[in-house]
This record gives sequence, structure tokens and C-alpha cells, in this order.
Amino acid sequence: MGKIFNRDFLNFGGLFYFYFMIWAIVLAFLPLWLKDIAGLDEAQSGFVFSAMSLIALCYHPFCSSVS
Repeated sequence: MGKIFNRDFLNFGGLFYFYFMIWAIVLAFLPLWLKDIAGLDEAQSGFVFSAMSLIALCYHPFCSSVS
């Protein structure tokens, strides 16, 4: 078993950390942006979030079949 603290392991973990951190920041401020800049109310921004989830669910089988 190799060392767990090698450079590749830490780079891979850092990549996932920053990827999910960026998505957390985007999803935290998206409702504010949709309300202030795009002029959507709460129901319309809820529709945007549900559409994002539905698209992700429908898109996942196609991505997994490619990889």
C-alpha cells in the first residue's frame, strides 16, 4: 500500500473540494441573483431549481453510458 499523503492524492482531493465549494457558493447566491437581477419571484426561482434537478436526473444516464 502506497503513501496516502502523496501529491496526486492531495491534488485529487483538492480538486473535489474546490469543485463542490464553488457549487455550494453558486447555489447559495443563485436565489438572490434570480430575485434581484433576473426579476423572478419565489415560485419562478423554485421552478428554476426543480428544472435543474430534473435535467440532472435525465442527463445522468447518458453521461454514465459514455464513461
